[in-house]
This record gives sequence, structure tokens and C-alpha cells, in this order.
Amino acid sequence: MKILNPNQLFNLADRKSVKLTRSMKQKTLLLFLLMLLCVSVQGQEQRRAGRQIMHVDEFLATLHQGGAMAKTSAPSRAHVESLMKEVQPSVYLSSGTVTHNDANPVNLYTDVQSLPQISAATPGAASVEFVTVKVKSAGDLSGGINLAPLASLQQLRYVYILSEVNTPSSTLVQSIQNANGNFQVFYNSMLIN
Repeated sequence: MKILNPNQLFNLADRKSVKLTRSMKQKTLLLFLLMLLCVSVQGQEQRRAGRQIMHVDEFLATLHQGGAMAKTSAPSRAHVESLMKEVQPSVYLSSGTVTHNDANPVNLYTDVQSLPQISAATPGAASVEFVTVKVKSAGDLSGGINLAPLASLQQLRYVYILSEVNTPSSTLVQSIQNANGNFQVFYNSMLIN
């Protein structure tokens, strides 16, 4: 008479360890493939949700030091610092007024109140790579900083949120909305905690 053991993996009566049948191998493989699929989908969702929003010093520290001779396509620290600190062809949008000093601006300077007015129709917007958004009052943070209008800027790579009011960095980061994965967002605040 044959003894039925409910545990097919470890049949202790026969002292055999790991006795896998063909169907159990298939089930194990299927489970493993399902787990890989779930992990890859989760990673893609995190990538689509946007990149991490960090302080400008942290962001610059993550960039490599290479300049024009860098072998990778990753942005160089020198290039980003150049966009931030050096005079570039620019367009200024403030209180509904658009001013530009070049036909093909690289930088766009605006404030939180003017963000909804940005579109691809803004003169020179097609070539904008760097946007600086100024937070001029605590009221600007109460409604949130909606970056959705920036999605129309095809060449945009960086958004720099510059707070001119004393606000904790956590509050500033939490107020940023719709930061998609097409551009990197970083900030600077007068009060860093």
C-alpha cells in the first residue's frame, strides 16, 4: 500500500529532499516570471511618476564633472551651472508680459503666478532648455506649483524652483505638482532645514 504524502516537495517518509514534478517546475517558473514582470512594471511606473526633487547642491553633486569632451550623454555639471549662472539668451514671463532678448532663448524666467500662461506659443519657447520659477510669496505655495504647462516645452531639461521667502524645504517640495519625467526639478530656498 502506497502512503500519500500531501507535501510533494519534501517527502520525509522516503528521506528524499526536493522532489519536483514537471508541473511543479512549470508553476515555479511561472511564479518567477510573474514576479519579474511585477518588478519591471513597478520600476517603469516610478520612472514615469517623475524624478526625485532635490536641493540644487544635491542635484549638482549627482552630475558628472565632464565638459564638452564627456563620453556619456548624461548632463555635465559645468553645463547646468552655465545655464544657471551665466548670461544666456532668455525669455522673461511675468504678470502676463513676455520679454525676450534673443530669438532662440535657452532660459525662461517666470514666477508661480505666470506658470499657467506658459505654452508652446510663448515666443522662443521651442528652444527653452532651463526654466527658473520664482516663489515670491508664501501665498504662491498655498495653491501649489503646477508644472503641467511646462510639458509643452519640447527642449526643456531642467526646472529650478527658487524661493524668495523663508519656507522649509519640505513644504516647498510638497507644493510642486505635475513634475513629469521629461525634466529634472530642483530647488533652492532661503531657509533650508
